[in-house]
Amino acid sequence: LTLTYQAVVRNISSNNEGTTLTNNATLFWDSGSASDAGDTLTIVEPLVIITKSASPTSGDGGDTITFTVELTAVSGANRTDAYNVVFADLTPAGMSYVNNSLAFVPGGGRIAPTTINGASGPSISAAWDKLAPGQTSRLTFDATLTYAVTPTQAITNTGLVTYTSLPGSQPGTGPGQGGAKD
Repeated sequence: LTLTYQAVVRNISSNNEGTTLTNNATLFWDSGSASDAGDTLTIVEPLVIITKSASPTSGDGGDTITFTVELTAVSGANRTDAYNVVFADLTPAGMSYVNNSLAFVPGGGRIAPTTINGASGPSISAAWDKLAPGQTSRLTFDATLTYAVTPTQAITNTGLVTYTSLPGSQPGTGPGQGGAKD
């Protein structure tokens, strides 16, 4: 008798990349049972990091700032593909997004987004179906400093990346955020 089954590792805090799990199985019948320690497996998970820079890093009302965003799917032991990857950015007060400026920067083997939503702000986003370990993508966009900014005022513009470890919608899974584990 051969039994074949598939299982999905639950998305719980103790199941992290590098954790080793043993699949134990017991078959029961009327007159007894049989057990097998089965195989062990090591959990692999994606990790997508985001870096963001601005040029220039200072300015006056009416000046345009160009932001460069790079997403990298980290490679190495216990890493795997990231699915449903989404970069999102909300232009902060003191800045105005320049419509249609969100763009993919090709070259260097970078992966183009599946979709770009940057026609107008203040919320912009880009999405990738999948980023494999070692793959990167680069985006740029522009924002203009409003005339309401004051000298020495600091404005922080923060982007967020979310992703999952399985393709499509999976029960019991949640998105990784930033570089956090999902």
